[in-house]
Amino acid sequence: MLPRVGRYDRQVVNRRLLASLFAATKLVHSAAVMNENIDHHTVQKVMLGHGFNIRQPTPTPSMFENLDPKSALETFSVWLREHEEGQVMLASVIVVIGIWWFVRTILSLVLNLICPLLVVTLAVICVPQLRRPLMGENYPLLANLLRNILLKLAENLRT
Repeated sequence: MLPRVGRYDRQVVNRRLLASLFAATKLVHSAAVMNENIDHHTVQKVMLGHGFNIRQPTPTPSMFENLDPKSALETFSVWLREHEEGQVMLASVIVVIGIWWFVRTILSLVLNLICPLLVVTLAVICVPQLRRPLMGENYPLLANLLRNILLKLAENLRT
C-alpha cells in the first residue's frame, strides 16, 4: 500500500509521471524513426552496392517535440474520431472494465450478504438449540408461515 501524501505531493508526482510518459514516448518514436531510416539506408546500400553514394534521408519532424497535455488530449481525440479501430479498441477496454466492476460487485454482494444469511439459515435449520435464541418464542408461528408460503408457491408452480 502506498503511503498517504498530501494533495500537492500527488500533483507533483502526477506531473513527473506524465513528463516521464511523454519522454518515453518521444524516445520510442525517435528510435522507430531512426530504425526506419537505417533499414531504408541498408536496403538501398545492398541494392545499389557499396560504392554508390547514398544521400541520407532528412529527419522527419516528430509530433512529440513540443507536446503539452492539452494538445496531447486534443491529438488523441482527433485520432480517435478519425480511426474506427481506435474507437473499437477504446470501447472494448471500457466494456472489459465495466464487466470487471459488475462481476466484482456481484461477488462482493454474494460474499458479504448472501453467504452470512445462508450460514444463519442453515444453522437455524440444522441445529435445534439455535432456533429458540434466534427466533424467540414465535418459532412455531414463523415455521407455519414459512410452510404456508412454500406450499402456496408449490401450488402456483404446479398449475
